[in-house]
Amino acid sequence: VTFKRKGLMNAIGLGYLESSKVTVEHLDDYGKVINYATKTMDIKFNLDVYDVWTYGYAPYNMKIDRALYFQIMPIGTTIRVTIERNSATHSAKCGFLICGNAIDMGNTLDKVNFKFNSYSSSDTDQFGNLNIIRRNVQDLVDFETIIDRSFTMKSKRQIKENYDEIVMFVVDESDNSEFENMVTLGKIDTASVVGEVSSKNIISWSIFESI
Repeated sequence: VTFKRKGLMNAIGLGYLESSKVTVEHLDDYGKVINYATKTMDIKFNLDVYDVWTYGYAPYNMKIDRALYFQIMPIGTTIRVTIERNSATHSAKCGFLICGNAIDMGNTLDKVNFKFNSYSSSDTDQFGNLNIIRRNVQDLVDFETIIDRSFTMKSKRQIKENYDEIVMFVVDESDNSEFENMVTLGKIDTASVVGEVSSKNIISWSIFESI
């Protein structure tokens, strides 16, 4: 995928990935790759393999459904994202790809709460047999961030501006995150800003996935 870099784009997120490797490149006005800005991410086939025992006995995953987050440099005129085929399935898939300007809403505190909302239905017949009609399962995520007091009102305005928009939330923006950066494409359910006078302020978030 190739697209023009606009404004202050500094972040790329990909979700529902089936791939072995993702590469993000910046191209200049002449279509030449700016090598020092290139970023790559290798995706493991089997996340359950971490020692000799699991190598021999863990079931082999033919499909990987992951999310990735890249912080990118604000350089070049064009961005090219390459999603390589999974060598096991010989296919490459991506549910969403978003590039934009990240809005800092503070540092995430521990104990991120993941919940689920199932749209499946079930019915029991007269003999007690259960029939389940499978439908999508939606992610629900609750977490808290802390911000400097001086950014409280700015954060409040940004939350209000994006309240009824579908946006990408990056709960863990650390490099080489063990949690796939906790990327969720969704909408704010509730957001509460708690103003503390003598310490950092807290924002409580509840978001639900767009499916």
